[in-house]
This record gives sequence, structure tokens and C-alpha cells, in this order.
Amino acid sequence: MRPRLQFITIGLTSFMTVLSAILPTSVWACLWDRDTLAMERLFYPHAHEMIAGFFPKHSDAYYEWRIDDRLAVPEESRSPSDYDDLAVAYDKLGQHAEAIAVMEKKLERFPKEGRYQSEANLGTFLIHAGRYAEGLVHIQRAIEINPEAHFGREIYQQLLVEYLIQEEYEPGELPIASLDGRPTGFASLIMQQRSLSGDEAEEELHRAAVGVMGMMRFGHHDSPVLLEALGDLLAGGDPDGMHDSKMLSARAYLQAASRVQDETIASKYREKAEATLFGQISVELPNIEESLRAETRLASDLHQQVAMDEERWIRASIDVDEQFARKYLEGRTYQLPIDEPVVIRSVTRIGVSRILVLGVVGLAVVGLVGFVWRRIRRGNRIAAH
Repeated sequence: MRPRLQFITIGLTSFMTVLSAILPTSVWACLWDRDTLAMERLFYPHAHEMIAGFFPKHSDAYYEWRIDDRLAVPEESRSPSDYDDLAVAYDKLGQHAEAIAVMEKKLERFPKEGRYQSEANLGTFLIHAGRYAEGLVHIQRAIEINPEAHFGREIYQQLLVEYLIQEEYEPGELPIASLDGRPTGFASLIMQQRSLSGDEAEEELHRAAVGVMGMMRFGHHDSPVLLEALGDLLAGGDPDGMHDSKMLSARAYLQAASRVQDETIASKYREKAEATLFGQISVELPNIEESLRAETRLASDLHQQVAMDEERWIRASIDVDEQFARKYLEGRTYQLPIDEPVVIRSVTRIGVSRILVLGVVGLAVVGLVGFVWRRIRRGNRIAAH
């Protein structure tokens, strides 16, 4: 090989060695992060939005209006659905005792009509009040009446309550499953109870995740208990690791952390999120947290818009239910953007820090090659004379 070509080759080899040391895999991992989240969203549609709360939900003002509206109907004229509407409104406002009382009154007046709804609602209200064993009885009765209602959601509600009882959970004692126990606690319980493995386990955990998301959508989407359960299921959704959803699972744990006041509990949820992401290339928890905060702000903006509309409709004595359905439900879909801030920020951070270093080192390598090449040429000229 000619000397000039040899030293150019050496220079390029040195440059690529430095390049591989500075940027081993991180740059490409940004695309991997985005694509991974996209695949997880395909396997678990709406999970991303459910975790962030990005869907239209009624305001407190609406539920207060609904209570006044249903109470205005004389009790002897109330239908079973009037009782359901009234009780759900109380529950949504955190008035669980009132919700339970209304549903018990409905069961007295209508012991057979709408029995499934009565049992399911009463069981749910008792669970929200922390009376798990009592609530479980009514959920089991609802399942006996109609095991396929709500796509079998009550089956997973029953399993979740059994899990809380098994873990001797008391309201506020979070997380339910700590890292020194089972990192995917609720998922583990389902697989153990059903003795499942392989594809059967994957399908069952997928159904369970859909069931928990249903509880969030029609119950309390920001409940740390439901967010933790969903995180468990998304992390353990595929024993073979092909369809697990660790990016979404980490979001669920982080969202649970944001919904508690106790910083010790929040820290434990962040540890669960970090453990879920262990081994994932270039996935950094602070970036995901920042993305989640941006997504949650989008959800908050949507909720504020709904609240303003509902207050306006109430003041104008317009049918709030009809207007809500027309504006926010009919023909509408809600999806968070797939090009997340985390991808942009990761690229920017890597680019500013490492590419600058790369440029400096690259110039140094090129300068060194040029210097050596000039010395060789000078030596050759001297030798020629």
C-alpha cells in the first residue's frame, strides 16, 4: 500500500474507532424508542391515552347537575336507570356512602329489574369505599347473572379485589407489590391462579389489561391502584417478551407516582418504572416522565374544555348529555401523537453533547494525520536530495 493511502486509512480507522466509542448505540435507540411505543400501542390500543387520561370525561359540575336533575324526579316515578345515574354521580364525586344507599334503595324497589346493573354498581361502590369483601360478593353475583357483560370486565375486577384482599391492602398503602416482592404482582397472580403459560397467558393478560382499562375509563382513570395493576399487566403481558409493553408500563407506574401525595410512595413507583425499563437501550426515565407530563397536560386541556362547555350548557338549560355526546363522542377518536417529545429531546441532547465532542476529536484526528503526512513528505524530499 502506498504511504499516503496507508496513512489515510489509518486516520479513517482511528476516526471510526472514536465514533463508535462516543456513539455506541444511543443515536439509533431514539428511533427504536419511538417504534417500540408505536408497536406497544398497536398491541394495546388506547392504553397510552388511558394512562394520560386523554379522553373526554364529565366534569364535577356535570355530576352535580345530574344529581339535582335525578332528585327532581319523585321517587315513586324514578326508573331503575334513574337510580343508576344518581348513584354513579355520587360515586364520581367521591360520595360513596350516598352511592351505596341509592343502590340499596333501588334493589328494594326493583329486586329483579336491572339486577345485573344493581349488583355490579353496588359491588363497585363498596370497593371504592374500601369494603372489599362486601363488594366482592356483589361483583360475583353480577358475574353469575351475566359473565360476558362489558366484555367480561367484572371477572378482572373480581380478580383485582381478590388480589387486594390477598395482599392485605389498606387504602393508601402503596405500591401494592414492591420491588422486593413481585415486580408484576397482579399479572403474577392471574397466571398463578389460572395456571397459564405461553400464548394462553399472553391472551389472558391482554384481556385483563383491557378489563382494567375499562375500569379506568368508566370509573376513576387516575386511581393509583388501577394504574399499578395496569402497569403490572403491561410489563408482564407476554412471558416470551414479544408483546410486553414496557414503555407503556413505565408510564402507568409514573402516572401512579404523580397521583400520590407521599413522596416515599412516589419514589417506589418510580423505582418500579425504572426496573421495568431495565435493559432497554437508551430509555431514560426522566425523558419519559417529561413526555408523560406533556401528555397529561393535553388531557387536562381537554377536560377543562369539557368542563367549560358543560357549565355553559347547564346555565343555558340545554340537555347536557345530548350536547356532550354530539360534540365529544359521535364520530370522534382521541389519540396522542406518536412523535413524542422524548424522541426529539433524546436526539437533541445526544447531538449537542456528543456530536460536539465528536467534531473536536474528528478535527484532532484529521490534523494528526495531516501532520504525519507532511513530515513523511518532508523526509522523502530530504532523502531525494
